[in-house]
Amino acid sequence: MTIISDGRVDATAGDPGPDATPHIETFDPRSGVSLGRVPDRNAIEVGEAVVRARVAFDAWGGLAFDERREHILSVRDLLLDRLGRIVAVITSETGKLDAEAVFTEIMTACETIQYYAKHGERALRPQKVSAGLMSHKRAERSYEPLGVVGVISPWNYPFILAMTTIITALFAGNADVLKPSEVTPLVGVAIGGLFADVGGHPDLVQVVTGGGATGEALVRSGVQKICFTGSVRTGKRVMAAASDTLTPVLLELGGKDPMIVCADADLDRAPPARCGARFRTRANTVVHPNRFTESPRSTAIARRTTSARCHRLGDRAFGVDIHRLQPVFITLGRWIARLGLVRWRCCHLGDASTGEITVKCLAVLPTLILAIVPFVSAVSIHPALGTIR
Repeated sequence: MTIISDGRVDATAGDPGPDATPHIETFDPRSGVSLGRVPDRNAIEVGEAVVRARVAFDAWGGLAFDERREHILSVRDLLLDRLGRIVAVITSETGKLDAEAVFTEIMTACETIQYYAKHGERALRPQKVSAGLMSHKRAERSYEPLGVVGVISPWNYPFILAMTTIITALFAGNADVLKPSEVTPLVGVAIGGLFADVGGHPDLVQVVTGGGATGEALVRSGVQKICFTGSVRTGKRVMAAASDTLTPVLLELGGKDPMIVCADADLDRAPPARCGARFRTRANTVVHPNRFTESPRSTAIARRTTSARCHRLGDRAFGVDIHRLQPVFITLGRWIARLGLVRWRCCHLGDASTGEITVKCLAVLPTLILAIVPFVSAVSIHPALGTIR
């Protein structure tokens, strides 16, 4: 893989050869076409990236807030200059619409930078606190940079969920090492290109691509803090690995959110609202509602969800269908098998037909499981992004 100076990514597909560095391949979920390969970094390479970030921190951590703010605002300006290119990388690896990538990833990152540029200095200002019984003493709380922060980001919002942690750590005077999801590594590489190309502190944000072993190596690399966004299962593993060195962790984990419909709700309005909330952004937003509780009313809403009013989840502002080729990064058979002997049937919201799940590459039509599923079953309890609901 070659990172061109203007931030574009040239990732060449094909056989890397038996003597080449291990690689992982990334695909366009809409078509299954390979987008290229990135290195699968080992523990030694991760350690080297942490060392580079620590050297950059030595200079960065001593800067005044105004100097850090000016540098990060320059990154924002470069991001806007490269808007079209970065949107293309996000959409190619996630299958998002251009509008979704702009508004939920790029603009939110810019707003985050703007917010901390305005309020960050005040938040980090030393604060007087009570000295308790020692009233003749003065006490204050001050904030010092930690050092190098490891960031492990997910695939569903690969740009903003990486940038939010990176930005806040940088404003506080830290350096970062980012391990992007192996499903969306090119987005992580594009982020690294922004910070490398803006000048002044090119090693401030390091990017190490790879799979789970790369993430574990980062957790055990001696960074001062780990910020992880992902599944509960992987979050537990991150916490367990970090505990060996007492490395502080910040975990943002998935959930299994219900949709609560009150007794006096309009049953004609609830199903379209459920469709829009569930399947927008390809059903890959953690806080979207994805289950009903068992009751006659919820069953009625679930059945009406398959009505013609929800067949097309169109975005009128942009004249496109939200649900066209929904990418799913879970093994469908795993979830169906775990239903055990529970009676189930699937309705594709695209045509309201019943029967087997239709798979094309990594895409399926939005699917609703209409069943009496025990609350203790895996499909009811465990978070699973995608369009199986």
